[in-house]
Amino acid sequence: MTRGANLQIIGGTGSGSNTGATCCGDAGGPISNDNKVVSVNSFVVNHYGAGAGFSFRTDTQVARDFLRQYVDLDAVTAP
Repeated sequence: MTRGANLQIIGGTGSGSNTGATCCGDAGGPISNDNKVVSVNSFVVNHYGAGAGFSFRTDTQVARDFLRQYVDLDAVTAP
C-alpha cells in the first residue's frame, strides 16, 4: 500500500479478455486481502483494464469516519 489514501493497482494488457485487472465499471467495488476489504475501487487511468487503477484505502481515519456513519465498525475486525 502507499503511504497516502490511495492504493495503486497495476492493470493487465487491456485486451478485454477478463484478465482480472480493474476496469472502468469497477468503481465502488472492494479490493480485499485476507478476506478483509482494504480499499474501494475509485478510478482507472486507461480503458479496459490497461494501465493503473486506484482505490481508496479503508484504514485511513477519513475513510473510517465516513464508514462509521453506515457500518458498526466496533462489530467488525480492525484492519
